[in-house]
Amino acid sequence: MDYDVIIIGGGASGLCTAINAKTDTNKILIIDKDSLYGRKILSTGNGKCNLTNESCEVSLFYKNPEGLYPYFTSGSRDFVESVISKFDYKDTIIFFKSLGLLTVSRNGYVYPRTQQAQTVLDVLKNAVNEPGIDVVSGYKIRQISKSDDTFCIDGKYTAKSLVLASGGLSDPKNNADGFGYETAAGFGHNLISPRPSLCALACKGTMFREISGVRCDGEVKVYNNDKLVIKAFGNIQFTNYGISGIPVFQVSSEVGRLLDEDEKPEIVIDPLFEFSSEEIYKLIKDRKENFLLGILNDKLARACEKTLLNQGIGPNDPEYKKRLSIVAKNFYFKPEKTAPFKNSQVTAGGIPTWEIDPETMESLICPGLYFAGEIMDINGICGGYNLQWAFSSGYVCACALKEGL
Repeated sequence: MDYDVIIIGGGASGLCTAINAKTDTNKILIIDKDSLYGRKILSTGNGKCNLTNESCEVSLFYKNPEGLYPYFTSGSRDFVESVISKFDYKDTIIFFKSLGLLTVSRNGYVYPRTQQAQTVLDVLKNAVNEPGIDVVSGYKIRQISKSDDTFCIDGKYTAKSLVLASGGLSDPKNNADGFGYETAAGFGHNLISPRPSLCALACKGTMFREISGVRCDGEVKVYNNDKLVIKAFGNIQFTNYGISGIPVFQVSSEVGRLLDEDEKPEIVIDPLFEFSSEEIYKLIKDRKENFLLGILNDKLARACEKTLLNQGIGPNDPEYKKRLSIVAKNFYFKPEKTAPFKNSQVTAGGIPTWEIDPETMESLICPGLYFAGEIMDINGICGGYNLQWAFSSGYVCACALKEGL
């Protein structure tokens, strides 16, 4: 069958592209290998779907609540800003309102008023259930070829424009297999090695069995060659293999990048970030025992004491309390690897941004080939940034498709 546009991938970016590219006269086909296409949306925001973030506006990129630049694996920050400037968080809210979905903001994090990710998926699917948009789900593509200016899929479907919105490698239980990477490579594109992001980190060390299960609010700092690379705040979880929690997720992409580059990053966790070591010393200097009682989780306190003992410094040492005040604010970890793709929320790496036109999302290598969403080397921190990227890139792609038809 002949179409004007074929979109590979029925996730957030693919659905957004189809809805915004539809005109009264064109024909669009969405193909997804999953019979339950779009279901990755259901796992976002702990099932509540954090649609976007009020910091997803170019003028606020450097002032977002997390204190981090929201996209830290882009080949070009200018690329991200160009795309977001055309469709930011306010446009996303308007877009979903046009589909019948009301939203609510909680400290800048935007959710559907229903607090149900299923509602988000339902309104998107309802919008593509219109004349002129066909969906073929549960279909595994065998071959995509191009002859002259026409793309052909398995000798069954043809179109002048092909959109790769097939995501990355994260969440393989939802059939993430990297098909889009292979397809793009077949049309001449390069690939920045994919790696898990927004995930836990496995670290070297023996203390994890002692502190496993502890949760605490704290600051996570990543250093490389004694230089601060990135930091984040939030609730940290200590596991039997390493560290987890939102602030660890936030820095995981940079840690993964450094490990891929054979660097040796170091992570410092400060569970008492509100206090200086001098302030802690004042609190404990007159104590005779249980120096960190009421100040630090007892498991973490024992780990601090053991660290000093391993250095040959005991409670009778005149400098013990001062050293303890410093150690309590500096838990050192050497990350060994990120969690596997199956335990990550998004994929870092992918198609390089310098091979894509930010004004249209069209390939600079293969005319008629477009990209949307996670397949590109852009991944955001937690908080609605990755879905915003899906919607922004899908919208820009859609506008270009309409203009070119």
